[in-house]
Parts: sequence; C-alpha cells; structure tokens
Amino acid sequence: MKKIVVILLSLGALLILILLGVGYKLSSEFRSKLQMSLNDSMIKINDEFSKNNTEVKFQPFVCSGLIGYECVSKNIEIIQKNTQEKLIGFSEATLSLEGLRRDSLEFSLSFPNLSLDFIDKELKEDDKHKVYDIFKPRSLVCNQKNRVLDKKTGEIQAQTKCNITTSVASYEINGIERIKSEKFVDKAILKSLLQYYSFAFDLKKESIRKPPMFYEAIDSISYQINSKNLKEFLYPIVQQYYQQKHQSSHEEFSDKTYEFVIENFKNLTGLILGATGFLGSPYQDGILQFVDGIGRMATGNASGVKISLVPKQEKAPYFNLSSDMLLNIEHQGTQQKIFAKIFNNYDLKTQIIPYETK
Repeated sequence: MKKIVVILLSLGALLILILLGVGYKLSSEFRSKLQMSLNDSMIKINDEFSKNNTEVKFQPFVCSGLIGYECVSKNIEIIQKNTQEKLIGFSEATLSLEGLRRDSLEFSLSFPNLSLDFIDKELKEDDKHKVYDIFKPRSLVCNQKNRVLDKKTGEIQAQTKCNITTSVASYEINGIERIKSEKFVDKAILKSLLQYYSFAFDLKKESIRKPPMFYEAIDSISYQINSKNLKEFLYPIVQQYYQQKHQSSHEEFSDKTYEFVIENFKNLTGLILGATGFLGSPYQDGILQFVDGIGRMATGNASGVKISLVPKQEKAPYFNLSSDMLLNIEHQGTQQKIFAKIFNNYDLKTQIIPYETK
C-alpha cells in the first residue's frame, strides 16, 4: 500500500513539475519549453526515486500542437533498482493541455496501457480464481477543467473526472472543488495554479513549513462502478471456487447456488467493515447499500452503483488547507479531525443503477 501511495503522489508531482518548469510565459517557444521542462521533470523525479532504491526509466516526451498541446512518452517504467524488477509501467503516456485562457485552463493525463506489475505479483499468488485479473486497472484517463469564479476574492473552481477501465468494469471518480486564496486575487489562472501546486509539492519536504494560505471546499465527490456483464465473468469463477470447496458433494452448481455464494460474500464484507469500525459511523447505511449494489451487479440485477459525499449545506464550507494537517495525515489525531469535519458537513448517498436507466 505504501508503494501505491508513493507512486500516486509521484504522478501528481509529475504534473506539478511540468507546470512549474514551463512557467507562465506563453510564446511561440511554448511547445519546445513544455517538452524540455517535461523531460527535465522526469529526470528530477528519477533523482527522488533513486533515494528509495527505485528508478524511473522513460522514453522522452515529444510535444506537438500550436494552440492545444499534446506530449507523449512511448514508455515509462518504475523499476526496483537492486533487482531491476518492473513495479509499474505506462505506455503511450499522454499529457494534453488545451483551452488555456486567462480565466480558464483544461488539461488531461492519459495512460491507455497501464501495468501494475508489483501488485500482480503480490496478489496473483493467492488469486487462484482470477478475480483480481478481471478487476485490475488497465487504463487511466483524468481530465480537469479549471476556471476563475471570482478574481476579486481569488476563487477558482476545479472539475475533475477520472476513468479507470478493467476487462469487465469501469471505475469513475468525479469531483468539484473550490480553492480560494488571497494569492489568486487578480491573477491569471495558470499563475494561480502554479502557486497552489507548488504549495502541495513542497509539502513532501518535511523541512518546509508554510503558513496556511489556501482554503478548499469540496462541492461534490463520487465514486462509481459500472459493468453490464459482471455476472458473466464472475459466474465461472464462483462455480470453480464452490466446486473445489465441495468436491465430495454431488449437487449440481446452479443459479441458486451462485446467488447463495454472492449473498455470503456480502455478509462477510459486512462483518469485515464492522470489524474495522466503518459500520459504527454515520455513513453505515450508505456503505451497506454500496455493498448491496455490488451484490446486485454480480447477480445481474444492476449495471452500476455510485457512492457520493454531498454537502449538508447548499454550498460546501471552506476548510483551511494547512501544511501541518497534510504533513501529519498518517497520525490518528489528524485523521480523527478530518473525519469529524466530513461527518459534520457531508452526507453519504448511494445510488444503485438498474440496466434500464444506465
């Protein structure tokens, strides 16, 4: 899990370094500067990874475009240095920058061919029935639209959408947030985002302590699983598992048996969630409905399930985004404060999506 967090943080840092390296000056040399800065950033990221016995191998990004810009690397790999084992890989990694104006900016990050080799190795040893193989991520695309809401108060809105695809399902993550700072007042949006992402990037360096100056409000955030043929993929896996566990039984595996196994899985999931404390929270009903929705997908009675955090107020309140809070995110006290703010200001909603409305 720690490796996953490090890799995801580093991918975020990659985008930050791109913006920081390019700078604010827009000119006829923008494309070449973007390409140079992007490849320089990859070298800097490799330097950081090297401190943790890993390295980044990549084919240089090549950028094209006149108004909108697209930069593509044919291959990126994160390698364990001492064994030269590949941990994660991306082919045809693409950064697109478009719709750049003084008050708005849109960019996307695409990994059409994603391989999580170190997870494959760890999970497949126990994954006798190929469950992980059908659910593992194979591609990732994220898009973010930013626009200035109020230049006098320094308020920016960011709409983010990420789509992860597997061989049998897709995962969607959607969010709308507002960021406000006196540093954004009367500034072009690119310059404001540079300051914001610079703040986030510096948080990785524990020696740097910045006073709180950014405020963030989450107006909506949701996670959705979609699949129109989940039962088709799961049925033979469940059948194989059941028959191996009941070799002495002569009972024929049927739809009724399949539904019985899925129901037991739902109950087991509920017990696990209860043991972790999730079912003692104000979100208990929403979490159980989400588990039920996955069960309905597995039995062919739904094509998707969506879980969302919805502000209790018409407009979500701002929270102080302090460096101390983010640097101490692993501490139990900090986590309790964050959960308390979430529980007090957001409701958890679950929606099960039947086939006819998908």
